[in-house]
Parts: sequence; C-alpha cells; structure tokens
Amino acid sequence: DLQGPTDDGSCEALRTPSTCLARKSFLDSSQSYCQLSLSPSSNDGQEFVCSYHDPTFTLLMMLYIAVIVSVITALFLCPVDVIFEILCAPLVDEEKVKAGWTEMG
Repeated sequence: DLQGPTDDGSCEALRTPSTCLARKSFLDSSQSYCQLSLSPSSNDGQEFVCSYHDPTFTLLMMLYIAVIVSVITALFLCPVDVIFEILCAPLVDEEKVKAGWTEMG
C-alpha cells in the first residue's frame, strides 16, 4: 500500500526527533511516517516517544493517484484497442458499401 502502509514497528526504535520525522509519505512529502509525542513517563516533560502516524488523505494525494491510474490505464488500453482493431471482422454492410453495391428499390 503506497499511501497507507501498515505499522512496521520501525518508529519505536527511533530516538531523536530528526530521525523520527525523516521518513516521509510516498505520495505527500509533507507527511511523516512517524510522529513525536510526549512520553507519559516523562517527569520533566522533555522526553519524547516516536510512534507510527496514520496518514491522512489529501487532495494532492488524490491528484497523484488519478494521474497514475490514468497513465496505467492508457498504457493497457492502447494495445488492447489495436488488437481489437486487428481481430475485428468487417461488417457485411461495410463490405457492400466498399464494393459499390446498392439496393434497388
């Protein structure tokens, strides 16, 4: 999962604020994978704990996903359209028009 990866446990091992906030989201570099929070066991209020941060879905992410999906869809549809054009049998009416056949009525 690109945007919402599961917690792999790597955040708890990080001890400094810079290392905790260094890993960023794949689709939005303004969001960190980990977050800093005040440790509940801190007596002086200066001890922080690094923990996993659930990513929030933003408009920028939706735009990136839409572009990626559009490009991948186009890459698959173009060859499929060519294959169908090659394999498509001509219709009888089209052949009649090409041959100059007209219905007398």
